[in-house]
Amino acid sequence: MLKFRLPSGIFMGLIVLGSIFLQNNIAIILFLIIGIFLAFSGVYEYLTMLESLKLKSYKKFTSLLAAVLLSITVLNVPIEVFVAILSATVFIAWFMFVTGEDKKLLIIKTVTSVSALPMLVLPLFFLARIYTGNFNENPGKYYFLFLIIITKIGDIGAYTVGMTSSKIMKNGNHKILPKISPKKSWEGTIGGLFFSITASIMFCSFYPSIIPTSMNKYMFSIIAGLLLFIGGFIGDLTESALKRACEVKDSGKIIPGMGGALDVIDSLLLNAPLFYVFIIFTV
Repeated sequence: MLKFRLPSGIFMGLIVLGSIFLQNNIAIILFLIIGIFLAFSGVYEYLTMLESLKLKSYKKFTSLLAAVLLSITVLNVPIEVFVAILSATVFIAWFMFVTGEDKKLLIIKTVTSVSALPMLVLPLFFLARIYTGNFNENPGKYYFLFLIIITKIGDIGAYTVGMTSSKIMKNGNHKILPKISPKKSWEGTIGGLFFSITASIMFCSFYPSIIPTSMNKYMFSIIAGLLLFIGGFIGDLTESALKRACEVKDSGKIIPGMGGALDVIDSLLLNAPLFYVFIIFTV
């Protein structure tokens, strides 16, 4: 598993770094590539998992819509285009319901498809808004990098400390919600929180310009690190609960060694809107 996970992680990490540090046009193209891939694949995997619960949907159309909405957000297309696409989508859904024969199935497919909006499309929208924004005269891409690094280091720290503690403690470590996520422990959570806050302090030391003038470095770093770890933890637990309800191990197999796109972005789903609101009110 590691021999596939490591190359996949390095490859995706290079794309993320390229979307931040390369020339603007190339950077946006790279962000669009990975954004469209994650939006389409994430929604497709989510709706595929719900099929195990006999919840059918407009899987391909909804996945394509997610990719399109993310693209127009990144490209700063006028809001009228955004509204026109959503209006057309509503009209198509209404027309199919009125003219269709199996009304019960059509309602199930519509409601199931719409459920992907708050679960995936909205968080990805905030992720794109952070990347394309400008906060305190700083390009949003640096806040985007901060979000990714702190979230993922918190994940890695929790996993590392959790696995280590389970092996060295005589009776194993202390589980938090074993029925939802059997490997998550209090020891790993505390360790992940420490890693997250430490990484936040280090990042702010290298990029002090992202710190708002109304806050000192340590206050901003600690609050941001704490917020992103908790948000990532809840996002990860939410996907774990969904997979357990659908009786699947991974959301997909599209990323070697990592599973599905949803497995990669689960910890960002709550963090994206949380961090966007945080920087709007502090920066």
